[in-house]
Amino acid sequence: MGMDQDSARRNFRDLAKFKGLTTKQISESSGIAVGTLYNWLKESNPNNLGTVALSRIAEVLGVTIEQLFYNPPYEKTGGSEEEARARALRQIDDLLAGIDDPEEQARAANIIIATLRAARDEFERRRAAPAGPRKPGVLPTPGPTARHPRADG
Repeated sequence: MGMDQDSARRNFRDLAKFKGLTTKQISESSGIAVGTLYNWLKESNPNNLGTVALSRIAEVLGVTIEQLFYNPPYEKTGGSEEEARARALRQIDDLLAGIDDPEEQARAANIIIATLRAARDEFERRRAAPAGPRKPGVLPTPGPTARHPRADG
């Protein structure tokens, strides 16, 4: 029995809209055939995607695989962070339990672990980065000793 991917489908649509991406653009960036994505998104044809495809989609959308299934980062939800983590871990466990082949299950687990480590490393990198200008392309204003070359006066 595979994991229900209805929440991932909904979050896919919401995240794509939020990021201004089309299904075709996500298809091209993820290397997943556009027809496969369209079929996956059809409510009448709820075929599940594999872990590799879901990881690629999550990467293109800039979220972790667990955020694709639950709790997109832009969405405010009730409950504590620990509750959200526990729900995400249960969903990952359900996903892995739905894979019958032990080798495929191990590959899926390794992809999930790599995705989580990459997300953690990115979080740590951003947290450690020095604060820069608030808006892209906006430079800090010069201090009082800065003079314009023609301000000789």
